[in-house]
Amino acid sequence: MSVSTDLDHYLQLTRRQMAAVVWRVLRDADQAEDALQDAMLRIWKKRRVVLAHPNPSALIVRMCFQAAMDRLRQRIHRRTEPMPVVTASGIRSPLDHVIDEETRQRVLAEIANLPTQQAEAIYLRVIEQLPYDDVAVALGCTASTARAHVRRAREHLRRELAPLMSNEVCHEPR
Repeated sequence: MSVSTDLDHYLQLTRRQMAAVVWRVLRDADQAEDALQDAMLRIWKKRRVVLAHPNPSALIVRMCFQAAMDRLRQRIHRRTEPMPVVTASGIRSPLDHVIDEETRQRVLAEIANLPTQQAEAIYLRVIEQLPYDDVAVALGCTASTARAHVRRAREHLRRELAPLMSNEVCHEPR
């Protein structure tokens, strides 16, 4: 198989996950599409590194997350475009939507402020619900280091978001 064919195989396996990653971070179709294109360019430029990685699919997801976080950081620094409102099923008041969106914005801003490895670790562990071994492979570190990154990220989020946070992000699932 050629490098291109091998890469296509991994991209097909992770296609939905790639789109989901950028959408969860950005919640804006245009921004998500741009981030996905940025990620695809990075993946193509580093295709040999991706294919040599022990878990190419996890690395592809990580690269998508990085591209989405880059877009989010740009948006936070510009502060010119509003974050879209996340809608939920059922009847909710406009105030509920505003509160949910403000909470989401604050959480994402705090994740964006984390060191890169911590941001990626918390995302992969909590949002993608990957086991620590997979997080470690994606980050290129040991499982204990991945746990430390997640722990430090949780501690930071717990401190900064205490009034906003529910138990789902700041506590390890049981």
